[in-house]
Amino acid sequence: MADFQCSPPLNKYCSDSDLGKCSPLKVGYIVNPRSHFNRKRDSELSLSGDVLASRPADLSDLRAELSRLALAGIDLLVISGGDGTVRDILTHGQSAFGSAWPKIALLPRGKTNALASDLRVPRGWTLADAVQAAQVGRLKTRRPISIMRTHGTDRTPLLGFVVGAGAFKEATKAGQRAHSLGAFQSLAVVLTAFWAFAQSLLATRQNKWRRGARMTINLGSDNIPLVHSGLGDPAYRQIFFASSLRTLPARINPFGDVPGGLRLLIMDQIARRTIGLAPLFMLRDRSTGLSRRGIHQIATTILTLSIDEEIIVDGEAFPAGTFHIALGPAIRFVAPEPR
Repeated sequence: MADFQCSPPLNKYCSDSDLGKCSPLKVGYIVNPRSHFNRKRDSELSLSGDVLASRPADLSDLRAELSRLALAGIDLLVISGGDGTVRDILTHGQSAFGSAWPKIALLPRGKTNALASDLRVPRGWTLADAVQAAQVGRLKTRRPISIMRTHGTDRTPLLGFVVGAGAFKEATKAGQRAHSLGAFQSLAVVLTAFWAFAQSLLATRQNKWRRGARMTINLGSDNIPLVHSGLGDPAYRQIFFASSLRTLPARINPFGDVPGGLRLLIMDQIARRTIGLAPLFMLRDRSTGLSRRGIHQIATTILTLSIDEEIIVDGEAFPAGTFHIALGPAIRFVAPEPR
């Protein structure tokens, strides 16, 4: 076990309640060496003599490392990676931390960093910055989405912040192509959104962008079926998109004025005219009859999704099936000082 010390450059920041006595945080630091912006940097492991730091090689190593950090009783877990890294750590951290999650800080080093964007964490944030912010108590609470498959041997829920299916899957592929061209973060989101809009506007309903996926959606604990506008094939929805983030990269807001929590955008196989006007519709409140046009902006606490195509969770595809989707645990994330 690492020897936790109160010495620079880390753990030198103490709370006012310590009355001058240094009471450093116990810090765990996990680096994903495969994250895009970690590939050509040492990820500050050389600065982390007073933290438990590691670069897990695979999911098995990650699970072992999370168990080690839980046993060490860490107060702060610093994650260096992107949205996929956060999803894996939260998912596999459930068995390690149970309900006693440490504070979590993000160093955004992935191709996409939606959660870091929501928390206003800058790209250049360092391990020392994260520890300092945690010591002075700059925290924001967020609840990931819990996605649990209803059948199969592995019943561990995925914990992520962005879930999508249908044309969203095609948009994710387009985003990956944007990454290959050197576009990342908000620029990639803008380019992908523009491409998805153009494809949906020009395509027929037989095209994968407008066809979407065959799915059924039931809301709430009573499993009330989501109303369908009757546009297109009622067995299909063009887009399923869900997030628990307050804001999305590039300030895109597909949810209108739907309040926080688990927010959904679900589109039927809507008419081309509606696609063309959709950006304007989404700037208005929900009293404009969007559901009749096949655009559903809603909030819920739990839903069941049955789908015959892959779903996307924080950028990665997972096999088709039936899923219980709900808000996960409340987790405290470290945030930078407001500007």
